[in-house]
Amino acid sequence: GSTGDRASWEELLSGFNESIRGGNAAKVRAALKTLSAKQVPRFARARLANLARRAGKPEFAIRLLNPIVYPLKPGDGQATARERLEYGATLSRIGANSEALEILRAVRPEDEPDVDLYLSIALFSRWEYQAAIPLLRRFEKSTGDEYQRWVSWVNLSAALLFERQVPEALETLSKVQEETGKK
Repeated sequence: GSTGDRASWEELLSGFNESIRGGNAAKVRAALKTLSAKQVPRFARARLANLARRAGKPEFAIRLLNPIVYPLKPGDGQATARERLEYGATLSRIGANSEALEILRAVRPEDEPDVDLYLSIALFSRWEYQAAIPLLRRFEKSTGDEYQRWVSWVNLSAALLFERQVPEALETLSKVQEETGKK
């Protein structure tokens, strides 16, 4: 389905997610080459942007969300919190950190708990590890996704190491090793 078949898009997006988590981002990058941003229906854009960014195709994610976050006509509607979150995360990925932080700081964690993770990553690029630590701790508690919790622990460990909080960093890394070792 190139525009609206929701079930087909859900299946495609789930497959992309599994490929990325399984270490096969190249498969997703190849598939994205066959898609035009204009083909992607609005309901699939934020999720596909997330997957494109994670697969190493941030320019595709930008093409998907820029017209939504910055509509040409005022009556074109407003970006959702999820769309702004994914756009901000992608801007951070390409190094546009000032704009990324501005967009991400406008997203409320109550609306999109992932914002704490993406804000922390944007802060890392500015060497603001201390400011990222409480965001990562809050994200760890708010996410229900096991994989995302592991991501938060790895990033928290990096921030703690940078801030010379070595015992806590090692404890956090031990949690990651233990939990991922079970899988």
